[in-house]
Amino acid sequence: MRFEEVLELITRAQQRVAVLSSVIDSLEQYLPSDLGGDPDEVIMVTDQCLQPEVPHELVEEVIEEISKMMENAESELEGLRSMSVSKPAAKKRRTKKQ
Repeated sequence: MRFEEVLELITRAQQRVAVLSSVIDSLEQYLPSDLGGDPDEVIMVTDQCLQPEVPHELVEEVIEEISKMMENAESELEGLRSMSVSKPAAKKRRTKKQ
């Protein structure tokens, strides 16, 4: 794989990790604090629903799923960083026959 291709893949993997981390940070505001206080906000279902307020346990489940995705993205990133790249092949010179 060429150097430029590996750099592009590394960049996309870094961006993926950043997005997943940001999503986790955003969702954590809907969880109770470690001190036992209730969160300031709750997630509400906008369609008709028997229980429109999303329970904290479900938010935690989703955070766990996203954390697994982030672990996979970080593993992919580490693999890309350790990948060896090939130099572009040198162009062959034409020699004139005499």
